[in-house]
Amino acid sequence: MNALLIAVLAAAFGYVGVAAVLGDAASANLVVGYVVASGLAAAVSYVRPGWAARVKWAWIILSLVVIYGIISGPLNYLRLNA
Repeated sequence: MNALLIAVLAAAFGYVGVAAVLGDAASANLVVGYVVASGLAAAVSYVRPGWAARVKWAWIILSLVVIYGIISGPLNYLRLNA
């Protein structure tokens, strides 16, 4: 069960990271994926306390990737005079 939870966390982090860099980083799908990945990170940290520090740093890196995707991505939807 623990291995499955970690695999799901890795898949969620991978999806969010790739979607943030290659797609629209502020889309609804990415926001939901980021929230789910954050919840999974909390669950893995609770189930496997020894992994908490590694999961925390992976989550921080994922957050920085999402921020990079938002800053460098297309921001046409933010224009008020479209």
